[in-house]
Amino acid sequence: MKLRLLDEKDLPFRVKWMNDARIYSTMHFKPPILLENTIQWFNVNKNNSKREDFVFETSDGEVLTMSGLTGLDADTLKMESYIFVAPDIKAKGLGKKTLFLQCMYAFEILKINKVYAYIDSDNFASQNLYEKIGFKKEGILRCETKRENNLIDRYYYGCLIDDLDQNLFQHQVSYESKEIILL
Repeated sequence: MKLRLLDEKDLPFRVKWMNDARIYSTMHFKPPILLENTIQWFNVNKNNSKREDFVFETSDGEVLTMSGLTGLDADTLKMESYIFVAPDIKAKGLGKKTLFLQCMYAFEILKINKVYAYIDSDNFASQNLYEKIGFKKEGILRCETKRENNLIDRYYYGCLIDDLDQNLFQHQVSYESKEIILL
């Protein structure tokens, strides 16, 4: 399995997943997500030095997850993380592998100081996922976002390289160009 950069051929999967309620219900975008708009988004962002978007796939090319690092702050060397797993194969540990490899990419290849994420207070699966690999809950943004006409809190999670649980997969990671392979 490997983490590689998002390619235009991955966009139909991305659109399909983003239009699935199991994905968009925990993220902050509204369907319908259109392929034409996603292609435009991809073309605008493929050379954006302040973001990296990834695909985690099997050795035979089956796309399992999509994730990314966005909003590079050049002064503090931090980036925001996002991740979503193919809706039909959630809860199999793929998010944990993806997030770990994404953080290794951030720390080892991009030389980022910190990876952070905003997670809704009712998104327990994401909170558990981020905490399992070493992210720390650093703050609460009270009544920060709206869901179904109610304001909900969001948590701010952060991870420094020393926070990352290096024992999870480190002995199995190989770096090749802009890909990270899980052996």
